[in-house]
Amino acid sequence: MIITLLRFARRARAAIVATAFIALASTSASVAQLPDTSGPRPRYGIFGGFVQSLHTADFNRLAGRTDIPYNSRFDGGNGNGIALGATFDMPFSESIWLMLRGSYQSDVADLTTNERTTVIIGDTATFTGAFDRRLDTRVTTAGIEPSIGLRLPSDFTLSVGARLGFLLSSSFDQRDVLVEPVDEGLFENGRRIRNEATGEIPGIASLQTSALIGISREFAINNSGSWFLVPELLASYSLTPVSDSVSWNAHGLRVGLALKYSPPAFVAPPPPPPPPPPPPPPPPPVLAADVRAVSVEADGVERPGVTIRVEEFITTQMRPMLNYVFFDDNAASLASRYTKLGANEARSFDVNKLFGAGALGIYYQMLNVVGRRMTLSPRATITLTGTNSGVGTERGNTNLSKQRAETVRDYLTSVWGVGADRIRIRARDLPDVASDTSHVEAAAENRRVEITSSDPSVLDAVFTDDTVRTVSPPTVRFYPAVRSGAGVGSWQLIARQGNATVATLTGNGAIPASMDWKPGTSASFDPKSTEPIVYALSVNDAAGQRAETPLAQLPVEQVTLRQKRDEGTADRRTDRYGLILFDYDRSDLNEANARIATMVKSKIPAGASVAITAYTDRLGEPEHNMQLSTARAMSTARAIGVHPSVAKGVGESEELFDNDLPEGRFYSRTVVIVVESDVR
Repeated sequence: MIITLLRFARRARAAIVATAFIALASTSASVAQLPDTSGPRPRYGIFGGFVQSLHTADFNRLAGRTDIPYNSRFDGGNGNGIALGATFDMPFSESIWLMLRGSYQSDVADLTTNERTTVIIGDTATFTGAFDRRLDTRVTTAGIEPSIGLRLPSDFTLSVGARLGFLLSSSFDQRDVLVEPVDEGLFENGRRIRNEATGEIPGIASLQTSALIGISREFAINNSGSWFLVPELLASYSLTPVSDSVSWNAHGLRVGLALKYSPPAFVAPPPPPPPPPPPPPPPPPVLAADVRAVSVEADGVERPGVTIRVEEFITTQMRPMLNYVFFDDNAASLASRYTKLGANEARSFDVNKLFGAGALGIYYQMLNVVGRRMTLSPRATITLTGTNSGVGTERGNTNLSKQRAETVRDYLTSVWGVGADRIRIRARDLPDVASDTSHVEAAAENRRVEITSSDPSVLDAVFTDDTVRTVSPPTVRFYPAVRSGAGVGSWQLIARQGNATVATLTGNGAIPASMDWKPGTSASFDPKSTEPIVYALSVNDAAGQRAETPLAQLPVEQVTLRQKRDEGTADRRTDRYGLILFDYDRSDLNEANARIATMVKSKIPAGASVAITAYTDRLGEPEHNMQLSTARAMSTARAIGVHPSVAKGVGESEELFDNDLPEGRFYSRTVVIVVESDVR
C-alpha cells in the first residue's frame, strides 16, 4: 500500500500544489477571526473537489476478440474526476469529531499498454510495428463517508475513515491503436484500429469500498466564527476491486474545498443590574404539632399511656348452618363460591377441621357437611325444595326450581354416595317463607334450594374449638395539639407496624380534638407480632408549610396460652353461639332458635359473664332495624335466663358479612351470645 501511495503522490503533485495554494490564499480570511470560547459546535456544509485516480491492474482485456494473442497486460493507469456532496461534523470533545459525508463521485480513467506486432504495408509487405492497447473507463458512484477526525494544533484536522460507494453507472471503451509506424501500416482487418469494444464494465462491483485518510484546515470567514472555508486533501485506498472478473483496483487523491456553517452559540446579553434588595419578608406563620395517645377501655374510661396487649383464649364457636343453597339468575348450576369436592376428597373431609373458616367459610362447605352427616346417619332422609325468584323470566318456572333441587341431589349422590331413594325432590315458585319482594335483593334470596331433614342432626350447627386473640385496649385515642398561624390546610396521622400501615387518619381543615383507632379491627395489625406500633402526625398549613411530629411508639405485649399454663395464671374461656333464621320482622324465637337457646342455657357455668348482641342486614329503615335487633336481643336474654342489661341491638350499624350476597344478609340477621368463664 505504501508503494502504491508513493507512486500516486508523484502523479498528484499538481493537486498537492493546488491544495497548498488554497490554504495560503485562505489565510487572509482568518485574520478577522474572533476567538470562540463557546466550545466545539456541529458543522453543516457542502464540499467539492478534483479527484486524481491511480489504477493498479493485472489483466489483458475486458471484452472483445479472444482470438488475438496479447503479449502484454494492463498494469495500471490514471484518471481524474470530480467529487461533491454534503457534510456533517459532530464534536465528541475538543479534539475528537465524528464526520459524516454523503458524496457523488465521477472517475474517468485511461489504462494503456504498448505491444509489438506485425504490420501490413501495401499489399504484401510486412513490418514489425507497435500498437497501444487502450482502455478508457468511466464510473460514477453515490457514497457515504463516515470518519473520525482528530483536531490538531493550528486548526488542522487529521481524519481516518472509509467510503462506501454505491454504483450509479459504468462504461468502458476498449481498442487497439496502431502507433508505429506513425503514418502507414494496417492491422489484419485493413484498419489502424482493431478489437473495439464498448459497454458496461463486466463484473463491476455494485459496492465500492475504500479506506480514507485526509488532512484539512478550517479558516473562519466571518467575525462570529460561524462560517468556515476548509481546504482538504484526502487519499483513498481501494478495498474492493473495480470488477470481480479481473484484478483491478482504483485508488485516489482528492483535493477540494468545503464550505461549512456552525450555528453560533447563543450569548445572552449581560443581565441588567440587580434591583435593590426587597425588604425582609415577614416571619413565617407559626406551625407546630404534637400528638399523644391514651387507652380507652370498653366502659369508655380513659387511661394514660398505651400498651397494646394481645391475649390468647380458648373458644368454642357454635355456628348455625343456613340450610339454603342460592343460585344465580336463571341458573341451575352451583355457584363457584360453594366448595365442591371430588369423590376421593370427600372420603377425607372432616367437619371438625373447619375451625378458623368463619361463618361463611363453613356455610360454603354446607353440602359437604350434609353429605358427611348423611353417611353417618344412614336412616336420615332429606327433602330438597327448589324455588325461584317469582319475578322476570323465572316467574312460574317450576321446572327451573326442580332443576336446582336436582343439582343439589346429584352432588350428594355422585360425590357422597347418598342413595337417591333417601332424597325427595320438590319444586315451587316462591319459598314458603319468602323474602320481602319490595326489596330488589329479595329475588336473589328467593332463588334457592331449601334442605330439610327427618333427622335434625343433619342440619345441626357446627361446633369448632379454636384459639382466639383479644386486643386491649379496644380503642386507642390520639389527642393532637396544633398551633397554626395560617390555619390548617390538611392533616394526616399514620400508624405502622413494621412495613405495614395499620391506621391512616386524614382530613382537611381544622383538626379534630381527638381521633380513635380500634386495633382489634385493623386488618393490617398482626396480632402474633411483638413489633411495636409507631405513629406520627403531619400537618400542612394554608401557607404551604409542613410540620411533622417525631415517631412515637405503642408497645405490643403478647400473652399466650402456653405462658399462662407455664405460669399457672388464671385464664378465661370464651364461647360464642349464634341464632339465625328469625321469622320475617319478628323478634320471638322460632322452634330452631328456641332449641339452640335451651342448649346455650345449659352450658352457662356459674359466675360466667354473658353478652348478647343482635344484628340485622342493611335492608329496611335503620331505625326499624335497630328496634328489631333490640327486641330479638331481649327475647334471647329471656330464653337463656340472663338479665336484659347484658343484651343490646346494634341494627345494621356493624356489617358482619358481605351484604351484597344473599347468604351474607341471612347471616347478618343474627343474635350472637358470648359466654366468658374462668378456667383454672
